[in-house]
Amino acid sequence: MCLNFKFIYNEGKLYVDDNSNSEGNTKIIDYYSIKNKLQKNDIGKTEPSNEVIGSFILKELRKNLNDVNCEEILYILSENNNSIIDNVVSYVNSITNREIKWIKVT
Repeated sequence: MCLNFKFIYNEGKLYVDDNSNSEGNTKIIDYYSIKNKLQKNDIGKTEPSNEVIGSFILKELRKNLNDVNCEEILYILSENNNSIIDNVVSYVNSITNREIKWIKVT
């Protein structure tokens, strides 16, 4: 089964997906949601560094790519930067053999 991997640029705000299916086959990886989650879980409510957020994103990518029921990943970009996309594509291709359809939504 082909996995749809969509890059969506969403400047400076939390992403709300009105189109995700109710069966949970679509996974969302959102920089701002992850940042807020990590900050809320910190005892001092300290803003996490980009390195900590990046590490969490890599963990989520691995988990979702290994989920055979996952049909779509929405990767919400915090900035419109092609090098981020290139790095994610390279990383994903290095850890999975799944067939992936790459989609950039602008």
